[in-house]
Amino acid sequence: MLHLYRRHRVSCSHRSALYRRCQCPIYVKGTLGGSFIRMGLDQTNWEAASRIINDWTAAGSIGQIIDISTTVLAAVGAFIADAEGRGLSDVTIAKYRLMLGRLQGFCANEGIAVLRAVDLDTLTRFRATWPGGALAKSKTQERLRGFFRWCAARKWIGENPAEGLSSIKVQQLPTLPFTEEEQNQIIAAVDTYHPTYRDRTKAMLLLLRWTGLRIRDAATIEWARVDQDRVFLYTQKTRTPVYVPIPASLDQALGKLRRENPYVFWSGRGNPKSTVADWQRTLRRVFGIAKIDNGHAHRFRDTFAVELLLKGVDIHTVSILLGHSSVKITERHYAPWVKERQTRLESVVRGTWPAPAPPAPSTTDTPAAPPTPESAEIVPA
Repeated sequence: MLHLYRRHRVSCSHRSALYRRCQCPIYVKGTLGGSFIRMGLDQTNWEAASRIINDWTAAGSIGQIIDISTTVLAAVGAFIADAEGRGLSDVTIAKYRLMLGRLQGFCANEGIAVLRAVDLDTLTRFRATWPGGALAKSKTQERLRGFFRWCAARKWIGENPAEGLSSIKVQQLPTLPFTEEEQNQIIAAVDTYHPTYRDRTKAMLLLLRWTGLRIRDAATIEWARVDQDRVFLYTQKTRTPVYVPIPASLDQALGKLRRENPYVFWSGRGNPKSTVADWQRTLRRVFGIAKIDNGHAHRFRDTFAVELLLKGVDIHTVSILLGHSSVKITERHYAPWVKERQTRLESVVRGTWPAPAPPAPSTTDTPAAPPTPESAEIVPA
């Protein structure tokens, strides 16, 4: 608890420490957040000094001042505007809009308007309303922490309440690339697909398989990125372009498509998200015809990465081709498939085995030769 008091000058006629109308300096004394304080506030106005210690009390920390009037609605609007100004992708901004829109609705139902009223208990109840699996919830929680961290940096809240949320346990499923037999089944299924969409579908499947592109990147790829027998993937932060060569089967499949606009599979109109959803539905039909369990587009990306690793390509090169921001991401998903790693593990295990015993001499296959006179043992009579 913090208390204000005056220290009157010698020239002042007043002596009460709580007198408010003179111009003597105001001090504060008390305890906040486990810390004792006694200091001058460089103030002579009692109301101004009261506002300072009220801000400290709201922030829970001495010397920290927060804007106690910022609403949840205003904070969300400012955060989205800043995200757009930073050039975040449309997909990322859409995910923040969805999560923060749910937060606004939840706070409205709870009767919470001011941002600083959102505490850990509020966010715990809010988390209980999230749909989806553990992985989706874990990513949503990270975005929520990022939002409140952004607000705390602007002194709209004293501390980040989302940091206190317990971590969500995510069971990471192992990477499951398509086997060679499954890949043949998928291509055979495309050959029986609707004639109008057969060529486009086959080209999409082969593009996913031989480039490792994500479904969104493949669905919105431009013809300008297809350079004869290779495909431009992206430009690294070092401004180095990354290309991947493509086999003749993909080159021929792309050659059957008409170049009606700058994009290979997309009209260029509408939301790319809708195009991705259309292709996901098409792929589900193909996987159904091929009788592939748990078939989805990302398994082509896994197949691309795993086959490179099994052929001995180092994981740093695979990380560059996949466009990962760090090789640690690649290691987390694909380390079990690194050929060198597996060979080393097998060698270590074999090194713990006991040495095999030498073979015993045979006594039945070849009869022993009779001892020669020179080698015969002489037994004394």
